[in-house]
Amino acid sequence: MLSSNDLTTQLDAAHEALTATEARLQEIAAREDAALNGSDKSYASWLREQRLAQNEAKSLGDRIDDLAILIERAREREEIAAYDEAYRAAAARADALIEHWKTEFPKVWRQFADLLRAVAMADIERARLERTKPHGYRPERRIPDVTEHTRSRGPLEKQVIDEKIVNLWCFPGTFDPVPQQDAVQIEGGRAYLPADYGHGRLALQQRRFRQTVFHPWAPALNRGPFWKDLVIPAPDHRVGPLFEGGLYMTPGSLLEALDSAERPHEEVRPIMTELEALDRPAARPSYQDTGPAISDHALGGLAQQVGAITQDMARRVPAE
Repeated sequence: MLSSNDLTTQLDAAHEALTATEARLQEIAAREDAALNGSDKSYASWLREQRLAQNEAKSLGDRIDDLAILIERAREREEIAAYDEAYRAAAARADALIEHWKTEFPKVWRQFADLLRAVAMADIERARLERTKPHGYRPERRIPDVTEHTRSRGPLEKQVIDEKIVNLWCFPGTFDPVPQQDAVQIEGGRAYLPADYGHGRLALQQRRFRQTVFHPWAPALNRGPFWKDLVIPAPDHRVGPLFEGGLYMTPGSLLEALDSAERPHEEVRPIMTELEALDRPAARPSYQDTGPAISDHALGGLAQQVGAITQDMARRVPAE
């Protein structure tokens, strides 16, 4: 099956051929008077030549129409084929990613779990040794707290970045620096703020200041155990995350959570019971009746009443 490009090449060739045939038809039409004035044989030859050119032009026109339809269909096929190729490639990449997820996620989680378990065990061991330390024992160095060394810091002292002497215009009397230093105007050897600043005609004075740029003091920071900030999404269809560290306050509860998270997930599905009638009751005979229909409950009550009347009459009739 030809491509749209090959068919387009044929279409261009058909257009060129049609143009040439139409030019030949014009040239044949220009010789019509000469053919009419000539012999019958020459006129018949002219008519035959004209008819052949007309048939060729019509055939080329039909060919052009057919080629246009074929090109449109070919382009539709090519568009679908290109989309199908991209779609299949995306599906293949998704399949590969699913397999990659299945193999790599357990590895990543195992690394996190091993790290978390090691930190929890270190905290438990440190607490146990500190609790059972013999009287008078003085270690060369304390067992470091993993959290304190990785998630905490002491206070930060003030740190000077730059320091220099600057001259600033100040209000008279208070000698407070004028906030709008750039707006100060010098007139007649005196410094003023413009009237629209609302300070009147106060004569400003210039003083020297030491300007210091610095990082301010900051208090100590303790972020707490890092597992409390850790949330691992579930790798499958289970509800909720696989691990949510903020729920576990102690190393012991962390270990229990890790053991629980590593157990295979089993979805608990509900158990339900339903009944479906297999035997249908026999159809009751139908009667033509113009009166209101009597329900089964009403018929049962009527039968009980008739039975009670019959028993009462039997008690009243003396036995022979």
